[in-house]
Order: sequence, then C-alpha cells, then structure tokens
Amino acid sequence: MNGWNLIFGLGIFLYGMAGLESGLRQLGSQRLRQFFRQSTGNRWLAVLVGTLVTAFLQSSSMVSLMMQALAAAGLVPLTNAIGVILGANLGTTFTGWLVTLLGFKLDLDALSLPLIGLGSLGLVFGERRQLLRASSQLLLGLGLLLFGLNLMKGAVEHLPELLPIDSLSGHSPWLYLLLGVLMTAVIQSSSASMMIALTALNSGLIELQAAAALIIGADLGTTSTSALGSLRGSVVKKQLALAHFTFNLCVDLLAFLLLLPLLPWLLNWIGVSDPLYSLVTFHSLFNLIGLLLFMPVLGSFSRWIESCLQSSESDDYPNLREVAALPDAALVAIERSVALLLRDVLDLNGRALPIHHEQNELSEEAFEQRYEALKNIEGEVLLLSRRMQTHSLTPEQSERLGNLVSAAREGVFSAKSIKDIRENLLRLTPGELGNFPSPQGRTQAAMYRQFNHLLGQQHSSSYARETLENIAAENNRLHEAIHEQILQREGHHLLNSADLSTLLNINRELWQAADRLRCALEQFYDLEDRQSLLTDPARV
Repeated sequence: MNGWNLIFGLGIFLYGMAGLESGLRQLGSQRLRQFFRQSTGNRWLAVLVGTLVTAFLQSSSMVSLMMQALAAAGLVPLTNAIGVILGANLGTTFTGWLVTLLGFKLDLDALSLPLIGLGSLGLVFGERRQLLRASSQLLLGLGLLLFGLNLMKGAVEHLPELLPIDSLSGHSPWLYLLLGVLMTAVIQSSSASMMIALTALNSGLIELQAAAALIIGADLGTTSTSALGSLRGSVVKKQLALAHFTFNLCVDLLAFLLLLPLLPWLLNWIGVSDPLYSLVTFHSLFNLIGLLLFMPVLGSFSRWIESCLQSSESDDYPNLREVAALPDAALVAIERSVALLLRDVLDLNGRALPIHHEQNELSEEAFEQRYEALKNIEGEVLLLSRRMQTHSLTPEQSERLGNLVSAAREGVFSAKSIKDIRENLLRLTPGELGNFPSPQGRTQAAMYRQFNHLLGQQHSSSYARETLENIAAENNRLHEAIHEQILQREGHHLLNSADLSTLLNINRELWQAADRLRCALEQFYDLEDRQSLLTDPARV
C-alpha cells in the first residue's frame, strides 16, 4: 500500500491546498483586491506587495489571477502588474519553508487532526455564517494539507524496500530538471513539486543537487498555469503569461547553469548544513537574485512584452469581461469605460457635424463600424452591471452603477441622433439644402469644446453643473434661432415642403444630440436636482 499511499497523500495535499486557497479568497479577496489597486503605484512597491501577499496567502495562482483581472480591466498598469507577479514568484518560495518547518520539523498528526476536526465542525454548524464558514474552510484545508504531507512522508520512507535507491539517484541534473518541468505542468502545483522534492530528499531517495535541479524545473513548469489560463483571455493576460514565462526561463537557466554547480560552495558560505533547509534556501536565493537582476530593466522588459503581443484594438477600453469576477473593481472599470465611450461619442459626432474640418475623413462604413462599437461597449456595461446586482452592493454603489449605465445609454442615444441625420448633414455641406448660418456653427463648435473640456479633466461638481447649465441654455437658444430662420425661409418660399421637413428634423436631432450628451455628463458627474436642467425647447 505504500505506493498507493504516495498517490493518496498527493491527492489530499492538493485538495488541502485548494481548500486553503478557497478559504483565504472568501475571507479577504475583496479587501485584498482593493489593497492591490491602492498599493501598486510603482514597480518596487508592486514587487514588495506581490512577495509579501503571496508569502502570507501561500497561493501565487490566486495573486496572479487577481492581477490578470485588474490589469485586463485597466486598473493596474502592465509594468506594475508584471512587478506583482515577479514578486509573487519569490513569495511562493516561502511554501517550501512552511512545508519544511511544519511538515518535517513538527509532529504532523498532532497538528493535522485537530485542524481537520475544527474545520469540519465549523463547516457543519456555520453554513449560514459566511465568516465562520470561510475560516473553517481555511482550517480544514490546512489540516488536509498537513495530513496528505504526512501520508506521503510515511509512504516515501518505505519506498526503498520496493524500489532500489540507486535507480533514482546518480542521473544527470538535466533529467531532474525535465522531470520537475513535466511534473509541475501535469499536477499544476509548484508547491506539490516542492513537497515531493523535500520528501524524497528527507528519505534519502535523491541527493541535494538532484532535488535542487528538480525544483528549478518546477519553477519553470509552474508558468504553464498562467499560460493555459491566458489562451482564451485578453491580450493583457497573454502579455502577463509571456512575462512570467520569460522571467522564469531566464532565472531558471541562470540557476541551473551557474548557481547549481556552485551549490556546495554557496551553502557553505551561507552556513546552512541541513539538507532540507539547504534546498529551500537555494530556492529562495536564486529567485531573489533573478528578481534583483530584472528590476532595473523592468520598464524596458514591459515595453518589450507589449511589442511582442500588441492589441489589435486602437482604443484603451478596459476588458469588462475579465473583471466580471471582481465586483469591487468592476465599478471602477465601468466608470472608465463610460468616460472613454463619451469621449468617442464626442469625436464621432464632431466628425459628422458641419463644424468639424475632418468630417469627410470618415466613410459611411467607418462611421457605422464606430457606432456599432459604441453600442457593443454599452452592451458590455449593461451586462456587467446586471451581474454586479447579484452581489451585495452598498446604496452608494448601486446609485453610482445606475448613473453610469444611464450615462452610457444617453451617450449612445446622442450618437444615434447624429447617425439618423448624417446623410442629410453631408448634403448640407455642398449647399443642396442650404448651410446653417456661421454664428450657429460656431456655437455648436463651442458646445462640443466644452463637453471635451469637462471629460478631459477633473472638475468640481459646482463647475460641472454651471458649465452644463450654460450648455443647456445655449443649446435651447440655438435650436430656437435656427427653427425661426428655417420658418422664415419657408415664408419667403425658399423651401419646398420636403426640404422644410428635412431641415426641421436636422435641427431637432442636433439639439437632441447635444442634450443627450449633457444628460450623460450629468449622470457621469452624479449631479443632483437634474430636473432643473431638463428644459425642453418648443417642439415642432
């Protein structure tokens, strides 16, 4: 049964790791994601945060998942996200220290059974209490992890009776390197590979240098997890996976070719003699050296990663699907998406109005494509907002979410108003229906410049309100002035009935396009007493 116990122990160990990660995620994922957004302002801090958080959580995959989602949503710059993942690469080496200290230096039975018992009781009686259930899941996961490790350790101690030791020892370090890569890629856990290496080393099945080569391979094999997770993900996910693989490949080659031959001298210089401590010290040491070598060129490294995998999209919208699992970050991503959507509506409208000197640069097909893209962004915002409603939101968050959805809808309505009269606007330019007088054209241009100014910078609510009130008054005055001029031209028999209807419709849609934008900005800025700004000009 010793061979089977080895497999059983590995399965329990992996299940315990998953339970431990699940409990930690339930306990602190929301605050942790907020902490990541607020604490990764520069690359050095990002690396430190990635290292410490991963060392505490004992889950580099959990940290990598959060950073991929936050970076894909545009909430963390790519350089800082890479810094966090590189720091997590160092932080995950503390798993070896944890396994060594708890798994080989203490009585596992005295620790694992009480943890399993307490965790099980908490899950049974704390079904409706989220905090108790999450804490119990964490205790049960840790207990199972130690129990599986103890089962494996006992099985490995009897393996020499079934398998000659010399069949596992004496092979080339390259073989152990490849074994570490394949083993970690298959079981998707570098922690399990480290545990296997420590167990084999502790039982005398392999030598220290072979175990070191094994964990170097495991360090490279662990990049398969992020690579597989990025296959169907966004470009940012692929960039982070490439950065992770490239960093680990360079560091692991350095460790294997330069540091591994010097391992006895390094350990003697450091003053470590215990084989288990020697292995985990070497694991942490070569990752630390690699990190220190990469930090001075992290900016250049990030730019190279971006050049290797460039986005096919010309805009910088957050990927809302990637952030759907992070409700606290989703609101920030939606706000940024809506701001960019309104910016693009202003640009699209401006290119169609007879006030823009580049209005003819957009073909009908290009205009339709950009309009459909805006509708898609609005749809993504709406879908994500509906998913967020299934989570517990504060009243302030719910109100803000509703305002942002309304702002996106108003912005797309504004673009639709221009879309509906775009053909007629193009006919206005050569004079087929007559041009709008130049003063009105200048007024339209001034309103759109004010819209751009509000979106382009941060402003106080009082300034935004005053500006939008002025735009509302100017838009109403312009609508009425053009309306009167059209009727005067009809009174002088300068227009037939079809032209009269067309010009009145154009005037109405121009007013509505500007008014929808004004409403969108009111919603975006969360201005109160909006009804006072909704004065509608006289309807035709």
